Amino acid sequence: MNESLIVAEVTPRGVPWTGGVEAHVQNLSTALREQGARVQVLTQTTEYGDDKRIPGDGGDEHVDGVTYHRFRLPLRGVWEVPNWRLLREVRRSARRSSVVHVHSFHQPLAFLTAVTLVGVRVPLVFTPHYHGTGHTRLAIWLHKVWRPTAGQYLMRRADAIVVVSQPEADLLVRHFPFVQGRVHVIPNGIVPPATCPIDAVGTPAQDANGTVVLSVGRLAPYKRHDTVIEAIAQTPHSVSLVLVGEGSDRGRLESLAQRLGVADRVLFAGRVGDDELAAWWARADVFVSMSEQEAFGLALGEALAAGVPAVVADIPAFRYVADLASARGAPEGSVQRANEASLPEAITRPGPRFA
Repeated sequence: MNESLIVAEVTPRGVPWTGGVEAHVQNLSTALREQGARVQVLTQTTEYGDDKRIPGDGGDEHVDGVTYHRFRLPLRGVWEVPNWRLLREVRRSARRSSVVHVHSFHQPLAFLTAVTLVGVRVPLVFTPHYHGTGHTRLAIWLHKVWRPTAGQYLMRRADAIVVVSQPEADLLVRHFPFVQGRVHVIPNGIVPPATCPIDAVGTPAQDANGTVVLSVGRLAPYKRHDTVIEAIAQTPHSVSLVLVGEGSDRGRLESLAQRLGVADRVLFAGRVGDDELAAWWARADVFVSMSEQEAFGLALGEALAAGVPAVVADIPAFRYVADLASARGAPEGSVQRANEASLPEAITRPGPRFA
């Protein structure tokens, strides 16, 4: 590979936002750059810097040799309607790119990118990170309208569709049978966390030797962090929970922890850097996720790469990641499946950490 390959990645969010799609784009872009490709990421943000301003529409930031062009979301992100300047830049960049790679079925940016590129002769690769439905009552209703209209157009427009797991491929083909010959399964790569001393982070529990339960991911209702907090309330005081990530559900979850009397055992770590996250992986006794929907389950993969045993919901994506890890030497029992009833005991008695 050489610099004759020019890739434009178009994604709703990019680093420093944390989440599966963001990590996927960052890891892919960095790897492409290391192989000699020229990569730029076109993305959007509602974030403001220390001076209460973002770099400006089209403002550049360089991360591991990859250029990120960030554009402010109108209306502070309501409805995720993209900035027209971003779409203009997508079309401009596409004319000088070898391929445009667009991400996320569940936000309008991918569809509007496909419309914007009408008449531009450039291959369009689409990675949907597809869940098959929305994550709120309103989103579920909108999804029923979106899928047979904008979704159909987007799937037909894509020259190739890359999914991150076989369960995602199966769901996509079930909903869009005509894409079967253009779907390619390429599982997410996992970047093992760097070595970081445990004492770089604390613990919410007073018992420094107690069990630390770690959950990493966006704070959104479908992730079911409330179920984990409710489970913590049924465990001994030596068990504490660390939630790494930000999202719209944080206020509700903080109120729940207060109401259940476990606020002193639940740490909302927010968005953290790579070093701090590595320290949490080193400190954690068990990783937990009760998420209802995942295309892959990147955080589960990262937990296993760090040697942290996991307790997860019994969903196809988690089973897929567990099977991949088992085939690569993860010990038997490193991933336990649990429901609401069995979760308190499962996180109280996790399996041992492993190499």
